[in-house]
Amino acid sequence: FQGAGCSCQREKAMIGLIVQARSRSTRFPNKSMADLDGKPVIEHVLKRCAAAKTPELRVLAIPKGDPNEQKFIKIAAKHRFEVWAPDCEPDDVLRRFYLTAREYHIDIIARVTGDCPLIDSWIIDRCIGDFVINRISIEYLTNSFARVHPRGMDVEVFSYGALERVMHCGDPRYNLPEIADAYDREHVTPYFRRFPKLFLHRDLAVNPMMEGHDARLCVDYPEDLEFIAKVYQACKAKPHDDDHPASADFDIAAALASDWD
Repeated sequence: FQGAGCSCQREKAMIGLIVQARSRSTRFPNKSMADLDGKPVIEHVLKRCAAAKTPELRVLAIPKGDPNEQKFIKIAAKHRFEVWAPDCEPDDVLRRFYLTAREYHIDIIARVTGDCPLIDSWIIDRCIGDFVINRISIEYLTNSFARVHPRGMDVEVFSYGALERVMHCGDPRYNLPEIADAYDREHVTPYFRRFPKLFLHRDLAVNPMMEGHDARLCVDYPEDLEFIAKVYQACKAKPHDDDHPASADFDIAAALASDWD
């Protein structure tokens, strides 16, 4: 895997999508490589993210020395993703994002977790587009504050400048409280949410089609994957509505409304 390594001056901000993944998950070890309809979960995530039109660069960020490193590299290459494994603690995902964004000179970072195999690229593009329009007045945007869609459709967008400030919190130059909880480092963005006056944010509920569907479409536990496998099969039987240009050829909302359980 390789870094961008470009130090040239750019006329516009670099927009990058970073997907995080690892093999040593506590709740569901090796979930990234768990099978979903004949392919690893992470491959579904990357394939759907690759359909997003807004990111100029896509990177899969994994821990250094991950036991599935070569598998990650092979899968990522199929879907036009770079792979980067920064030298930091596996649970310090905040630093992993910071070092990845720094390596590739990403100015606007879209974050998707590697356990969301039904993520919608339309949501990714909409979130990035809204952040770009409002970037003078905000540093953090998400579609998950007012939840109108299932977990597993979450997208977060933030500036490199904001990420850099969090990484250096405690430094007198930045005048920010130090990170006291390991949770903040593992989950990347809680610090932004905890200090909304320091990191002005915007909530974007971009998928009203999903309203009323209180479902978990992220893979945290084996039983989540069992449920998602059922939804996935129902999705395949529900061709997508062309009025909603999502990343897949099926309609997840219609599948969730089906009598398939």
